[in-house]
Amino acid sequence: MTRGFSLIEMMAALAIAAVIIAGATGAVMNINRVVVDQSRRAAAWDEAKRLEEYLISVAQGVGGGVVRPQTSILFENAGDPPPPAIPPSTGGMGCRVISGVPNCTDPDQGADRLTILHELSRFPQCPIASTTGVNLNVGAGAAACCLEDAVGGVPSWDGVQALLVGSAGTASVRLNSPNSSGPICRVRAPPGQGSGVLPTALGAVGFPATLVVMSASTYFVDRPAHALEYWTDLDGDGAATPNELTLVHDQVYDLQIAAGYDGLPDDGRLDDFRDDTDELLFNHTNDALMPGNGNFAAVTTSQLRLVEIAIAGGTRVEIAGANEVQLLDRAAPISEPGVYLSHTSSKAFLRNLAVFTQ
Repeated sequence: MTRGFSLIEMMAALAIAAVIIAGATGAVMNINRVVVDQSRRAAAWDEAKRLEEYLISVAQGVGGGVVRPQTSILFENAGDPPPPAIPPSTGGMGCRVISGVPNCTDPDQGADRLTILHELSRFPQCPIASTTGVNLNVGAGAAACCLEDAVGGVPSWDGVQALLVGSAGTASVRLNSPNSSGPICRVRAPPGQGSGVLPTALGAVGFPATLVVMSASTYFVDRPAHALEYWTDLDGDGAATPNELTLVHDQVYDLQIAAGYDGLPDDGRLDDFRDDTDELLFNHTNDALMPGNGNFAAVTTSQLRLVEIAIAGGTRVEIAGANEVQLLDRAAPISEPGVYLSHTSSKAFLRNLAVFTQ
């Protein structure tokens, strides 16, 4: 006679099976959390790398023609006070106060800014023969440069940013008054209205010169909002309004910029030791205050050869707490509760260094 299972035995067997199934389910869920977590971390690194490569490509393409690449790229170092803490000759500066853009003077909360100047091809390049007061005297055969408003397909010149490129240097100007088409064709460019740290004295560039209208885009990270954005000053008022801001990507937590100068000495190579004795400025915490070790007090914008761009992206984590990252010359590591931060950096050599004609 075959004996079956008792009710107690059946219940015990079901209880054991339930424990085994629960353990197996928990193990599978843990494995799934690990897989999801690792996938998110890998995706965060991929996103950071793509953003870094995007900024690298933007930085590499500056300049060309009469415009020197070094005059088309400017950087602001987070934590430094406004100029003159950084010698203007380097092409770098402390954080500007820009209405509508997060303040980057706080060394813990602020991030570096990168400003790129692009030529606006819809404006003609204007030959400038000389200056008269705050007026640029346009050379012969350039009547289109004298139009104040959109006439014959030429846009308005009022309020636009421009570079004045001469034999002795480059000045930054803003054309904030109507042009004159009287007996002498003139473009009004009151000095001191330029963007960034380039000289604004009209007479210092050397004549004849060329006036090139530019568009300035400033890339920055809004750290409280965890977003990479850029601002283009469309109306020339120096303040950022919502219609002038463009979101590049979210989940971005830091942006740091370093600049390399071939001037210690000028020998055709750049030394990068990740300390305060190399030829890169702001690539190490000891470079946080200008002029650092003193070497950079003597370099000029013309010796700028590359910029290094470091960016940190992040993603929510499943199985671990937040980590810390410290990019380039940031004074202290940053972290975000419940977020895994991934970072990457690359150097961008200015491709058009051998192309400019001045």
